[in-house]
Amino acid sequence: MKTPTTIKTEIFHGATGGLPAKFLGALKMREIPAAGQFNISMLHVALPPRSSELAVTHARTREFVFIIRGKAAGFLNGTRIPLKKGDYLVIPAGTRHRFETGAQGVEALSIFAPPIDPANPDAAVVLTRRARKI
Repeated sequence: MKTPTTIKTEIFHGATGGLPAKFLGALKMREIPAAGQFNISMLHVALPPRSSELAVTHARTREFVFIIRGKAAGFLNGTRIPLKKGDYLVIPAGTRHRFETGAQGVEALSIFAPPIDPANPDAAVVLTRRARKI
C-alpha cells in the first residue's frame, strides 16, 4: 500500500486596515503582501471625496483596477472613463493614467503584473510632458 503524500499548504488571512499606509498625494495605498505568491503586486487604494491623484505611467507593468466602493473618473491618455462600484479597468504598460473623485470618494483594488519591485518602483509621475521617477 502506498503512503499518502501530505502537501503543505500556506493559508493567508488578513485585513487591509492593519497594513501600513503610504501616500502619493491624496492617494492612500496599502500593499497586500500575500499577493506575491501569485507573482503579482496588489494594493488596496483609496482616494477621498473631491480629490485627484497625480498622473503616472508604468514602463513594464499592466494594472487591473477593481472598484470596491464609490465612484471616480479614470483618465487614460486623456480619455475620461466613468467608474463605479463593481467596474474594472485594465491599464496597459506605458499608459498615462490618473483618477478623480466626486462627492463619494473611491476605494479599489489595484493589481500589477508583473509585480512592482518596492526597491525600484516601475512608476513615473507625469508632471507635464516629462515624467519623474518615483
